[in-house]
Amino acid sequence: MIPGFDKNIDYKGTTDYIEKFIPSKTVKDYIRKNNLSIAPEDMATIIWNSNEPLDVRHACIKDLKRGIAGEDILKQIDERIAYDIKALETICSNNGEFCYVPVYEDDGEELCLGHFAEVDLAFKKCLGLNEKFTIYKYQIISSNSKPIKLRSFSNPLLQPDINKQVEEMENKDDWPVSGMRFNDKGLLMSYWTNETPLTEAHRIECFEPKRFEYKFTPVPNPFEKDDTVIYTADGTKFTVVTTQEYWNVLVQNAKNNDYIADYSESTILLRPLDFQPHEHINPIFLEKLEL
Repeated sequence: MIPGFDKNIDYKGTTDYIEKFIPSKTVKDYIRKNNLSIAPEDMATIIWNSNEPLDVRHACIKDLKRGIAGEDILKQIDERIAYDIKALETICSNNGEFCYVPVYEDDGEELCLGHFAEVDLAFKKCLGLNEKFTIYKYQIISSNSKPIKLRSFSNPLLQPDINKQVEEMENKDDWPVSGMRFNDKGLLMSYWTNETPLTEAHRIECFEPKRFEYKFTPVPNPFEKDDTVIYTADGTKFTVVTTQEYWNVLVQNAKNNDYIADYSESTILLRPLDFQPHEHINPIFLEKLEL
């Protein structure tokens, strides 16, 4: 059993994905007014990068497969779901060499709630907190143990040499080998792990911009230069710097196989109304303010 995760959620075309996954009323109105649509493969990327629980994201991208024609994207969706399930089952498995440590934040400080041999016990300890929490998995080292190495991945756009995109390190400081993050309702939001096979992890997790999780996504952008907008996540106000001309060139360039961009570039440049640094934010999280 994977805590906070339901493998049996099934949407079967019953969800309005634009309504559910586009936070901006401005963008949703723009889509409807101009009779626009978002391609299923692009919606899969938006859903994957959303703040919905992991099981909901799985169910939605699985449902979107019926509208996707590209074999590569279909294969990647199946790969991702299978990889996540296998990784989570591994994290939740304990042969006696590991312990689970649930923690939550209080005034910026992580508070430990104990040490447990079973992940379910660690999870139950956190229920009722009404707080976000994380369950870390630590390896208990004995004379017969083979310590699990830590790993990090480099974005191919920053490190094109495939042989240098993965770095393995000895766990000299006794860091956790895996972790699962939950929201305040006890739903699994995300995880990370050093326990999956390295080759498989590199293929799935290495930010490859041709994979559906990380690719550039040409979202509808109704914002003009000098528009005043508000960020839906926290209410911060900005002035738009990116012009429609620049955005259209970016979208066209992204369609060219010689120009590689990823999801982080599916953003527009914004200048805060105060003296804070500029920001790059996806248009789907912005609403226009009429001053």
